[in-house]
Amino acid sequence: MARLESDILDLLKADRELSGDVRRHLVAMLFASPTSLAMGAAAGSAGGIAAAIMAEDQLTAVVGLAIPVVSVVRVVQAVMEHRRSLARLPKDGSQVQYEFGAWIFSALLGLLAFLVLTRTEEPGLQLLTACVALGYAAGICARNAGRPRVALGQLVFAALPLSPALILSDDPAHWVLAVVNLLFIFGMSDITRKTFFAFQSAVAESRAREAAIGEQLDHLPNMIWSADARGEVIYQSRRWKEFTGLDLADWQHAAMLVHAADRAALAAAWRACVRSGEAFEAVYRLRHRSGEYRHVLARARPERDDAGAVVRWHGACVDIHEQLARDAA
Repeated sequence: MARLESDILDLLKADRELSGDVRRHLVAMLFASPTSLAMGAAAGSAGGIAAAIMAEDQLTAVVGLAIPVVSVVRVVQAVMEHRRSLARLPKDGSQVQYEFGAWIFSALLGLLAFLVLTRTEEPGLQLLTACVALGYAAGICARNAGRPRVALGQLVFAALPLSPALILSDDPAHWVLAVVNLLFIFGMSDITRKTFFAFQSAVAESRAREAAIGEQLDHLPNMIWSADARGEVIYQSRRWKEFTGLDLADWQHAAMLVHAADRAALAAAWRACVRSGEAFEAVYRLRHRSGEYRHVLARARPERDDAGAVVRWHGACVDIHEQLARDAA
């Protein structure tokens, strides 16, 4: 027991020490699948509505009806954040909303199961609410393992109330189930811990590979860049800063580096390729850090997932100013 407590404390500490960037990526992954969240919300809502109809207890009915209300709010938020995350990572406020929404929903499921087990005599309803709470607790540990504080909170809020409710019963079999439920919580906590550290190790290895690739790209003579599915630039090699004097943090001003006479046509061509998924190619004048405008050739190709959807763009720009001058001569 002491070892498990120590492991959980280490897990929560590791969660707190996650960098803001990693934390936002993890939350974006949760919002990336609103369908699974909606399925959990539907299951919880079904149990809540059934309890509100079948239980002849006002408090149980109120808690049961609160579940579909919270479900709708969470699903709407997930859909909205999923759309936003296609262009940018969730803000810190969105993360806090997700965490509290997750804990409130789980707590309502656990409270409903407790009330049904202690205040009603309907075996079918008791089985329904207990199964929904335990099933949700098990599923959420896998879904939210990347954020163990969220996952463990949901696990405890949804599953723990069943044990005291079962202990209050006169049936010895319920007492055994209360102990089994506690063992279930401990087991899922250990699985969450191992999944999180495995995930953390994979993220560290991925970042190391990205750093190594970035180092190689920085030594290429061309200006290498990447954009997300919506066409927003998310990476630029060192050659970009050397040429323009602009780094990724100031990229919102990058359009002003394009010559005014080329700006509208370039933006329209890029937007058309992002919409169609076709390869991009354009020649335009880009301002050098010296103040001179130089002709560059830009090309980009889309990266697609297994379903054929564009997930990222990879491009490069080549300074062809001298070549055009020689051709003109």
